[in-house]
Amino acid sequence: MRIRDLTLRAKVYGAFAIVLSLDILSGGAAIVALGRVNDQTAAIRDVWLPSIGILGDMMSAVENYRVIEGRSLLTQDETERLSSEELLWNARDQVYVLRNVYERSRIHGPSEDSVIAAFDEAWKSYQARSRNMLWHVFRGGGMEEARTIYNAEGERDFRAARDRLRETMALASDRGARAAGSSKRIYDATAVTILVVSAGTLVLSCLLGVFIVRGVTKPVTDLTAVMRRMAEDDLTVAAEAAPAGHRRDEIGVMSMALHELRERLLERHRLIEDEKESLRRLQTAERELLEAERLAALGRMVAGVSHEINTPLGSAYTVATTLVEAHREFSRKVGDNQLRKSDLDAFVDRVGRASGLMAMTLERASDLIRTFKQVAVDQTSSSRRRLDLAEIIHQVVQTTMPQFKHQAIHLEVRAPSGIEMDSFPGPLGQVIGNLLGNAIIHGLEGGREGTVVIEAAREGDRAVMVVADNGKGILPEHMPHLFEPFFTTRFGKGGSGLGLNIVHGIVVHVLGGTIDVASRPGDGARFTVTVPLIAPAQPAPASTVFPASGTATAPDRPQVSPQASPPVPLSGPPAV
Repeated sequence: MRIRDLTLRAKVYGAFAIVLSLDILSGGAAIVALGRVNDQTAAIRDVWLPSIGILGDMMSAVENYRVIEGRSLLTQDETERLSSEELLWNARDQVYVLRNVYERSRIHGPSEDSVIAAFDEAWKSYQARSRNMLWHVFRGGGMEEARTIYNAEGERDFRAARDRLRETMALASDRGARAAGSSKRIYDATAVTILVVSAGTLVLSCLLGVFIVRGVTKPVTDLTAVMRRMAEDDLTVAAEAAPAGHRRDEIGVMSMALHELRERLLERHRLIEDEKESLRRLQTAERELLEAERLAALGRMVAGVSHEINTPLGSAYTVATTLVEAHREFSRKVGDNQLRKSDLDAFVDRVGRASGLMAMTLERASDLIRTFKQVAVDQTSSSRRRLDLAEIIHQVVQTTMPQFKHQAIHLEVRAPSGIEMDSFPGPLGQVIGNLLGNAIIHGLEGGREGTVVIEAAREGDRAVMVVADNGKGILPEHMPHLFEPFFTTRFGKGGSGLGLNIVHGIVVHVLGGTIDVASRPGDGARFTVTVPLIAPAQPAPASTVFPASGTATAPDRPQVSPQASPPVPLSGPPAV
């Protein structure tokens, strides 16, 4: 069997076995050398470093003894002298303890033993001088004799003891340096061995690399080039263009599979083009429906507001005609010289009452026009500004409710002022208006009498709005589809199925909030909208707010609770 007829697994396993054998050889040599280095390191760690440490502690104890001894010669206070005497005995005991530890540890050689014996003699002599000096200090009272001993014989003996310790430490350091040098030589020899083995491994790896490139990598690269062209929608290329079709290993199988994939992709490409054309037509129709829905809502609002404005304007017109008649009668009496004081008083009274009534009705009309203007500006633009949530709710109610003035609806608005927001009044008002219209049109369908409650409250850094009704409620099978585009239960009755879809898109993508639904058939519905007081800086574009098709993605899906009964209060004074 030729090598190229082997499977890729066999080729890779064979190459891996060769490289692994070389690695094991190199690793074994390194382990043996590291064992020798470890022995030398252990000698340094366990013998010479402790030796230097103990000798260093002895040096510190001897010097500490010397310092305390000198301090006792300088003090005049008896208490401090007694304290110094106790410290001297403790320092001396510490030197003897460390000397015994050094002796028992067996971390020294013959050279150190002879030097440490010289230290013992110097230390004994120094201790004898010290006892004589201390007797003068603490017993005889001869401070001058004590200072003479301290500066002459005592200094000589102290230096001798200290020099012997330093010599012992130098011998220990020299032994450690020799051990370190031996470790360095072993390391160098090991490095040479590893380099030689590594060079052999590198050469063999290069040969294996050439084999893999020619037998595996290049055919795979050729197949990759074919797949890349296919990924770029160049389906004219044939899979046999890669020189792998004659092989019997996995690469040959991949070449044949790629050819079959190309044929299937050609068929799927034709189907996708047909689906794209259908999708474009659906998106165009949906955009037209969305625009029609927005214009229809604005038209309904205009119709309702114009009807409301007609009432105060009609009253003002009636008052104005009355004033014209009164003025004509008053002018006639003045011209005929028939004017009496009573006629003048009656005319003044009539003009005063009429002008007051006219001012009141015209002010009502002006308020309606101003409210309509603000709502119209907000709903036809996406400008951001600071707003009071209660004002937005009342504006929406004033422009929406005239459409339903002939229906027995009890509306309660519980929105305290002071809920300041930095948001988009147009989209926010559209959400409230759509939910209010949905509650009346669908919840109180057929002109039935009912109650609609709009509540607003602040919870931390978020505002919560609730629109609830005590109407017919929502069927459980309809709950999962409430916010899907074009879902409606009023086909043929004027319903487009876009109202709640628009609400969901605005709440989630523009206002950065959530919307929850709770309903049970016969007990009404409750929509809860929670939005941040400060809206997101960059709202999503319209194509994101109102998806062209499908339903909301999982993170954006509203929470629906088909078993929860909305607590709609049916009593209490209306706040409209």
